[in-house]
Amino acid sequence: LGSNFNFLPLLFIDSFQTLKNMSGKPIIVVFTANSNTGSVVVDELLAKYGDDFTVRAVVRKKANAKGLEGKDVQIINADIKQPHLLKPVFADDVNVAFWATPTTEDRAELTKLFVDACIEYGVDFPIIISCLDADKGATVNQKMFKAIEDYCKEKEGTPVKRQMFDTGKQTLAPIILRCAPFYQNIFGMISSLQQGLLYYPLGKNEGFMPHVDLLDIGKCVGCIIADPTVHGGKTYNIIGEYHMGNQVATAITMGTKHSVTYEPVDAETAAMAFNALGMEEWNANALVEGLTYFKNEGGQDIPSDVEKITGSSPIKFSAFSKRELKKFL
Repeated sequence: LGSNFNFLPLLFIDSFQTLKNMSGKPIIVVFTANSNTGSVVVDELLAKYGDDFTVRAVVRKKANAKGLEGKDVQIINADIKQPHLLKPVFADDVNVAFWATPTTEDRAELTKLFVDACIEYGVDFPIIISCLDADKGATVNQKMFKAIEDYCKEKEGTPVKRQMFDTGKQTLAPIILRCAPFYQNIFGMISSLQQGLLYYPLGKNEGFMPHVDLLDIGKCVGCIIADPTVHGGKTYNIIGEYHMGNQVATAITMGTKHSVTYEPVDAETAAMAFNALGMEEWNANALVEGLTYFKNEGGQDIPSDVEKITGSSPIKFSAFSKRELKKFL
């Protein structure tokens, strides 16, 4: 497997091997573990629940596991598009699985395959990332996630394949996390922030943008995994704060002590800029459409469920700026 995978606790399991849970602890599957939400979920589980669970981190390619090197996790490479090879992923009576919904145009189809796999392999509680106001279906992303949520509702209550200790009552109870845009998205604008400018398509004194720290998403998932029965079948809104464009700049200034001024840009310019940063054209357009949705006062009255799930208030954007942006500005 090469020098990167020659030591414990890193365990890389080939998809064709029989998997054994040597720890005896319940296994939590994180699929896909090298993504932004997948990574924070892995870290949260290891930091706070390492004595309670074994984390099985799923990646599509072995090369994608490098960021997991040295962590006390089982790593397995698998592709949701090859359902006949997924048995090792869900071996040892996995009952909870986290799905970091991919940023691809076929995300709805891939997530449906994940839900089907949960039914096939006996997972009661799939935890799935969605977006705010997915039920509205007003934007490209909302339509994609609405298709995912509709499928989850259709399959909810379906008996899952019987596992070793099942009494015949196992049924699918998906848990949906409608997440705001991530605070961490601001890293794509580091260059302009270093020049003291924040370019964002949020207009002037118009709608408020909800956003959230990835760490709060990880914390929410950890709390849900610790007691999934309480959360089964529920949908939550994961929001940190609401800000106008100028308030985002002010929070960065407060957190980093580096003066930043907000400069509104039109949607077309913003989409071109995101595309130039390496974002696929469809995704850049979808991101800007989502920001425009908030600018036009969509999604302004959504209550955050972070405190309801975790028992603590969500992280403020200024605190995130101090923790993660300050070193770059």
